[in-house]
Amino acid sequence: MRDCPDAHRTGKPWEHDALGALAARLTDPRFPCVFARTAWRAGAVRIAFCDDAGGEAAYAALLDYTAFVQCTPVNDRLLVPLCLVVRTPDAAGAKGQHAHAWRLLAELHRRDPAPWPATVPVDTDHPAWSYCFNGVQLFVNMSSHAHVQLRSRNLGPWLTLVINPRENFDVVAGAATSHGRAVRLRIRERVKAYNGSELPPSLGFHGEAGNREWSQYQLDEPAHPEIGR
Repeated sequence: MRDCPDAHRTGKPWEHDALGALAARLTDPRFPCVFARTAWRAGAVRIAFCDDAGGEAAYAALLDYTAFVQCTPVNDRLLVPLCLVVRTPDAAGAKGQHAHAWRLLAELHRRDPAPWPATVPVDTDHPAWSYCFNGVQLFVNMSSHAHVQLRSRNLGPWLTLVINPRENFDVVAGAATSHGRAVRLRIRERVKAYNGSELPPSLGFHGEAGNREWSQYQLDEPAHPEIGR
């Protein structure tokens, strides 16, 4: 796993291409997530290239990342996301890439070394549910090269899972404070401008009635309907 490496430090052509595409997006001042852009400039983005379509590389990276989260004060890791760049088949469109992402998350869950946190519901329909691994609640952003309308969810030629502790969002943009709601509103307005389209209706706030956290991991264009739950 690398911390925001330069392109010349990667060893494989596909990693070089993926990193270049990721850098192009996160250095674009129009990119809507200002936190991601700040993390990139600071060299704080952790990147794991998964050449085996996920599997062992993803497991090792997520285990290492969640161990880091557990021993690091929240304010010292607000701008330290993990990017899993997964080399999926070239022909996989958004629907296929999303399905692969869910299979990967299911496999990581199956191998989870820690019990599911007692404070987190196991029912994905519960508004307080979130994905957990190694005892850490996480938010998973699934980005696919097949997204055309949702440009903010296109980070390059490969499936990319951007993973943050869910707690981070409570600190910087939580629903409990007017400041947090304002921050999230500004980011969502930037998303609308960057994508040139309205926001997907599945976007919400964790814990609020009617919210389904998992549906925000995978955002869908009209041509890419969601796969279920």
